[in-house]
Amino acid sequence: MLLWTFEFTTDRFRPFLAEPCQVSEDLYGFELAAWLAQALAEERVVTSYPHGEEFGWFLEYPAESGQEITIGCASHGPTLGYPTQWRIFARQRRKPPKGTAPAGPDAGVLLHDAILSVFAAEGIEVRKLS
Repeated sequence: MLLWTFEFTTDRFRPFLAEPCQVSEDLYGFELAAWLAQALAEERVVTSYPHGEEFGWFLEYPAESGQEITIGCASHGPTLGYPTQWRIFARQRRKPPKGTAPAGPDAGVLLHDAILSVFAAEGIEVRKLS
């Protein structure tokens, strides 16, 4: 289930390795995912290291409540060599077990707010698409 999608434009997060080293040609996101994992960890929101996928890269966020969320990171739109348009989305992989009381705030809301906070701290304006 898709929780939300953010889009933004920046000259940051350009790939530092040559095109043949990328997971998908002209589709980037490792540098963004690695930065996001570190920035969230500094806010005490701990994710996995980046994993490659055909759409770009993703992080896994296993919340204390048992909820699991995947955070996708990828370039978006025409790149002309290096992307400046980016998209981040969150999908719920697993809900907390039925009959268990949530241990704290909803993980999707916590993650949403933490991501907006780390981008705001960097001066990057994020648009919410869904």
